[in-house]
Amino acid sequence: MKPLLKKKTALLGLALGLVVFIALIAYFFPNGFLVPKEMVKSGPVQVQIGASKIKLIELSVRDCNQCVSFDLFKKQLHDLNKEFDFEKVYFDTNEGRELVKKYSIESVPTVIIRNAPKNLFGNWNKLGSIEADGSLVFRARVPAYWDLKEKRFVGLVSLTELVDPSCTSCFDPLQSNEIQLLLKNIKIKEAKKIEAGSVIGKKLVEKYHLGFAPALVFSREVRDYNFFDQFAPLGSIESDGSFVVRAKFPPYKDLDSNTVRGLLSVIMIEPTQCWACRDAKDLLAFLNSRLGLRFSKVSVIDANTANAHALSSQYSIQYAPAALIQGNLMLYNGMEDTWPKIGRVFKDGVYAFDNPLLLGQGYYYDFNSGKIVTVSPKAA
Repeated sequence: MKPLLKKKTALLGLALGLVVFIALIAYFFPNGFLVPKEMVKSGPVQVQIGASKIKLIELSVRDCNQCVSFDLFKKQLHDLNKEFDFEKVYFDTNEGRELVKKYSIESVPTVIIRNAPKNLFGNWNKLGSIEADGSLVFRARVPAYWDLKEKRFVGLVSLTELVDPSCTSCFDPLQSNEIQLLLKNIKIKEAKKIEAGSVIGKKLVEKYHLGFAPALVFSREVRDYNFFDQFAPLGSIESDGSFVVRAKFPPYKDLDSNTVRGLLSVIMIEPTQCWACRDAKDLLAFLNSRLGLRFSKVSVIDANTANAHALSSQYSIQYAPAALIQGNLMLYNGMEDTWPKIGRVFKDGVYAFDNPLLLGQGYYYDFNSGKIVTVSPKAA
């Protein structure tokens, strides 16, 4: 083989090794990873040069469908035409116990790679350890897994939602942006709903001092995730380790007063005769998705009517579509800081919004001129 060809072949091998490594990092650690320092070994390593096929031994745990999977690793090896033998061993068998003891394994599932390609060695310390016999052992803590010392599943979360079936207008906090983001990044073992008025529900209310429903209680395992701290401000850690979401997502039922709080109604003013203009649907989508507001009653009136012009004059509205909101807007997360920057509030409790800067460039009805105008952020 010519020297240049040898060099290209070596570089290709290195590149393929990096492809496998980068794929593993992206798959296992979308939110970062942690390899315990005491598990990263150094010292003389007996690398088996010219050994036979790669051998993957997956040391597994029973009855954990949501535990970390090594399927992507196997797929990458297949895609790179790397031949390998695969064996699955459960940690509680004789063979499994021998592997746990030999490699001082603390959590399962894990994978042991024998006769590994040399180009994986340089980066493997980010994923695990290189053993004295040349084997690679995956040691990163990726929920969910079984902790052999604590004898529990780490990262398998139970979720309890306290609900009041009588509150048909209440918002389900599971649909909120904050909780959706959390749910997207954790593994739920089980989820159940408990009625606030039931015997179990009343005990839950008393135990966690819950004064509203719907309310969410996550089991202690939610704190196993290294990104949990960014969600901690939403609630409190209880003495049993549970995470109780204290943030309220209106509308909700106040259990002390037995009333629904956070009900909003809105009057939308839109230029119905202008097919190209921004309309009530655009504005409602903005209020719902961007501001997180939810309405029990929505009314739409034409900007060309006398009623719309009267409201425009009363609430200093220049552009339509516009929104006039009634209800306790300040119950909604962040509105105390946000609303003064984007809208107005009047003495009669009406919140007015007609801000093209936020709704976006397009055609609007201008009450001052009585004409359809093009509004861009600069013009507004």
